[in-house]
Amino acid sequence: MEPDAFDDNDVETLETLADQWRWQLKTFNSTGSSVTNPEAW
Repeated sequence: MEPDAFDDNDVETLETLADQWRWQLKTFNSTGSSVTNPEAW
């Protein structure tokens, strides 16, 4: 994907993927202390 080609739909898709990623990280590492903070995106 080209970052300079993003539009609103791409942003919404990335946010959805980020939500799924956060959920997977919570499932994988319940402490969340040793993972990068997704909110930094």
